[in-house]
Amino acid sequence: MNNKGQLFSLDLIIAIAIVIFAIGLLYRQAELFQYFSKDSDLQSELYRIGLNASNQLVSNPAIVCQLDDSAGNTIDFLPNCFPQVINPAGMCPPGQQMNGVTMESLGIPEGYGCYVEIQAGFSGAGKHCGVKVCDNQSPDSTVKNVFSIERRIILSKTWMGSGVSKKDFDDCISGSSSCVLKEATLSLQVWKE
Repeated sequence: MNNKGQLFSLDLIIAIAIVIFAIGLLYRQAELFQYFSKDSDLQSELYRIGLNASNQLVSNPAIVCQLDDSAGNTIDFLPNCFPQVINPAGMCPPGQQMNGVTMESLGIPEGYGCYVEIQAGFSGAGKHCGVKVCDNQSPDSTVKNVFSIERRIILSKTWMGSGVSKKDFDDCISGSSSCVLKEATLSLQVWKE
């Protein structure tokens, strides 16, 4: 029997095992890279959709306060300003709707959930109203990825459909105590269902 041939065969088997092990490691690394890349793409898409929805929400002329001249004609819209969503008794009206704003008008596609909450001032100081823009409540604990953003907004003591007069607006700019505009916080959450 030739010992050289047997040794050569054992070297070949060890080399093939090492090559297979190296290929396995490379495959695992490629798999991990693909997983993290897909997760990053999902996060990026969620961020883009959430930020776009937030921008649409605070600048949509259908829901932001309108600025009226002394004759009651609309002369402009006030971004980041919302008509009051808490009634005079300080209660959140059930199912409060923001002038027909829908998930579609905010650019939120099907398969996503969203929730909007406004922390208001006025007589309902500290009250939180879940505003019915989306058909969802706040996401439950099973949702892993949630885009959340808080925006500082202005609430007007005027009700939806009525504008802020230019005089009232100028009073607020000058720091008058009779200002009808108060600071509040709008929170938006968006997630993939």
